[in-house]
Amino acid sequence: MELEQAHAERRHGVVSVALDVRATLRTRRGHTYLAQTQAHCHQRGSVAATAAAPLFYGCMMSIGRELAGWLGGVNP
Repeated sequence: MELEQAHAERRHGVVSVALDVRATLRTRRGHTYLAQTQAHCHQRGSVAATAAAPLFYGCMMSIGRELAGWLGGVNP
């Protein structure tokens, strides 16, 4: 999995977090390409910048669930 883009900002008391990732599935031997997908997450919350960790965590969990669903549907 590659982190394509990450962005976080705080504006008017609202913290926004955005993550874009690309996942490529390859074989163990020879690293032959099998499939690829992209996932995106955006979370917002009215929290202090020092309390924004749950927003990041929520984004990462959302992406993990999306990628797990994708992996379950891939037919190598």
